[in-house]
Amino acid sequence: MKVAVSLILPTYNERENLAPLLERVTSALEGYEHEIIVVDDDSPDHTWEEGERLRSLYPRLRVIRRVRERGLSSAVVRGFREATGEVLVVMDADLQHDEAILGKLIGALDEGHFAIASRSSAEESWGWERRLKSQVATTLARLVLNVPISDPMSGYFAIRRSFFACLDDGTLRPKGFKILLYLYARALARLGPENLRVREVAFVFRTRLHGDSKVTNRVIWEYLRMLVELRRGALLPRGFIRFGCVGALGVLVNNVALVVLHYWAGLQYLVAATIAVELAIVHNYALNELWSFSKFRRSIRSSWVTRFGKFQLVSIGGMAINLGILFVLRGLMALPLLPSNIAGIAGAVVYNYAANKLWTWRIHI
Repeated sequence: MKVAVSLILPTYNERENLAPLLERVTSALEGYEHEIIVVDDDSPDHTWEEGERLRSLYPRLRVIRRVRERGLSSAVVRGFREATGEVLVVMDADLQHDEAILGKLIGALDEGHFAIASRSSAEESWGWERRLKSQVATTLARLVLNVPISDPMSGYFAIRRSFFACLDDGTLRPKGFKILLYLYARALARLGPENLRVREVAFVFRTRLHGDSKVTNRVIWEYLRMLVELRRGALLPRGFIRFGCVGALGVLVNNVALVVLHYWAGLQYLVAATIAVELAIVHNYALNELWSFSKFRRSIRSSWVTRFGKFQLVSIGGMAINLGILFVLRGLMALPLLPSNIAGIAGAVVYNYAANKLWTWRIHI
């Protein structure tokens, strides 16, 4: 049975918190068709076992025990992939997140891709060391990734399953605790800041009653490494790398076709060149459709015929940019031919990728 809301609770040594948490969130979700998924990393205190025991009281509860994997972020991704609800919500299991705002958080998704529960007075009960860590981590997120969120470190947020599916191309490898920042950075690279909508709901962060904080030096190191990886991905997206590889192979197709058509088939060189260019365009479109942009096809409303037509037009524009840069650098500035041509090709590749991403394979969420 499909449910409207799937609440994901990643756990590690939260046995004492699980029963009161389930009572609270079940009450908060009253009126919603929902499921609750506990994803436990084989906790030494047997949190997963407590979850199985509580299933008799909460029939909508599911428990996933991970034996070989570790990490809050990957646990959330596992829960999202297992979920059946149209709305996916994740919150910590330590009772510090306010379950009373669940309804507001779910409703906020009507106006955004992400609905984020932002800690309005989180630091009042923290010591100076934790306050410093939080402030530094938030500042780094804003500076390195240009994240315009008041609380990018929040672990309490909602996202639609259809939108998560667009981000989940099989390459999600989140590390550490900050899954929101990881998913937001991927969404930002895909949609751009002008199209990505975020709504925030304020709540008061509670003090932990049972168990220990998970903020260790290892967690801090994983967070810093994630920032570097995300920044590198923002500068050189995986899709751009694939697009560039397809383009390089297309150059080979173009040259082979030109040689075959002109020298072997005897066609006049301009005719042979025109056919060779078109063969390269068809080749590039097919590989980009099946590889570079394949994960977005289910979220694209246009037909493949329309996409092919757009790709043709973009390719013509790229060719004009290539020749224009070549003319300026070689013809007007008298620079050497080879670097001028390389600069023209580079400009065309960047234009082609951006235009095709934003127009040909534009997704609709």
